[in-house]
Amino acid sequence: MYNNKNLRCYSNLKHKNYLYTEHLVKLLEIYKQQIFDLNYEYDEEQVSVLKELQRINDELVNQSKRQNKNLLSRFFHKFKDNISGLYLYGGVGLGKTFVVDLFFNHLKLKEKKRIHFHAFMKEFHEELKKLENIVNPIDHYIQDFSKKYKILVLDEFIVEDIADAMILDRILNAFIKYKIVLITTSNTAPNNLYKNGLQREYFLEAIEVIKNNNIVIHLEGKNDYRKRFLKAHNLYNICSDETNKVFAKYFAKLSGYNFSKDKNIIINSREIKIIGKSSRILWVEFSALCETNRSADAHVSPYFTIPIRYQ
Repeated sequence: MYNNKNLRCYSNLKHKNYLYTEHLVKLLEIYKQQIFDLNYEYDEEQVSVLKELQRINDELVNQSKRQNKNLLSRFFHKFKDNISGLYLYGGVGLGKTFVVDLFFNHLKLKEKKRIHFHAFMKEFHEELKKLENIVNPIDHYIQDFSKKYKILVLDEFIVEDIADAMILDRILNAFIKYKIVLITTSNTAPNNLYKNGLQREYFLEAIEVIKNNNIVIHLEGKNDYRKRFLKAHNLYNICSDETNKVFAKYFAKLSGYNFSKDKNIIINSREIKIIGKSSRILWVEFSALCETNRSADAHVSPYFTIPIRYQ
C-alpha cells in the first residue's frame, strides 16, 4: 500500500508517468500460476509490487538491447537517466521474498546478483582491505562491480554496524554513478534505518539517497503466510521414518517443489552438509549447523527458512 510518504518518493522520480505495457502480463501470469500451485491467495498489494518489478525488468531488458546495438545508438542513449530501483519493506510473512524471487528468477539478464545485505557488506569490507593503496577505493570497487552486474538485490536491508553506516551513502551514490539498479527488501522503513545508532547524523544522507533514487513501497498485507503455514503444521516432531516423510513434504511445499538433495554448500568458506536446498530454503541436520565450530559470521546465510532435523 502506498502511503503519503511513499507517494512523495514516487513523484520525485523521472519515470512517474511510465505506462505499464502489455509486458506486465508476463510476471502476473507467472504469479497467478505460482499462487495456484502453492495454494496461496491472490494479493493486490503483492501485485502492486510486481508492477514495479515488471517496470524494472522491462527497462533493464531494453537497456541491454540498446547497448548491444551499434556505437551510434549507444552514443544517443549515453546520457539516459538511471533506472530507478525498489526499496520494499514490511513485516515478516507478507510475501516480500516471494515476489522478489519471482522477479529475480525470471529476469532475462545474466548480469544480476542477489545476496543478503550483511553478507554483501562483509564481502565489501574484505575487498576494501585489498585496495588500501587505491585513491577512493569505494568508487574503484563499485566501478569494477558494475562491469559484472547491472542489478543487485539485497535481502534483509538492516543497518546495525557503525562501520557500515558511515560509508553507506558513498556506496549508494557509487551505485547510481555506475548505473547499478538496486532492489532491497527490509522490515524497516527508510527513515527508521540505523535508528538510535551511534553518530546517526552521518547516516542520514544515505536515507535521502535511498528515498530519492528508488520507489519506496510499504507492503502492509493482512495475511502472514509464514504463520499460516506454521499454524497448519506441527513445529516439533519426534524423529522417525514417518517424521522424515513429513519433513520432506514440508520442505517440498516451502520450496515450491523446486529443490536439490544431498549437496553440500559453502557459507563463508566453510562447508556445511545438508539434506536439501532450494534458492531460499535449506534443510539441514541440527548437528551440522549447531554442533560444529563456527563463528557468528558463519550463520549469516542467504537462506530464510531452515527446517532442522535433530537425531
